[in-house]
Amino acid sequence: MDNPTANACAVNITYLYTQDRGSPLTKTVAINIPANSRYEEGVDGDLGTSPNGFGVTDSAIVAVNNTTTPLCAGIVAERPIYFNFHNTAWGGTDVVGYTG
Repeated sequence: MDNPTANACAVNITYLYTQDRGSPLTKTVAINIPANSRYEEGVDGDLGTSPNGFGVTDSAIVAVNNTTTPLCAGIVAERPIYFNFHNTAWGGTDVVGYTG
């Protein structure tokens, strides 16, 4: 996530996820992004998953907490995904700055 503004931004990341053979789950993680900076958040650390464990289907809603940081004009979120399928297929995808 990039915060190109002159003010810090409080951000909530709400994960919507399902572990293989599991029920749908949600988890919200609150972070602070300093002014004029870039910040990376690790999904595995937030969800307690591992690249070597069971598969996880996940998505995230990223939203500025305007109550906590009313002077934050917004951030830019990027969603890169990197994968390794049984050491036979490596790759990745990326989506940047979608508002919807």
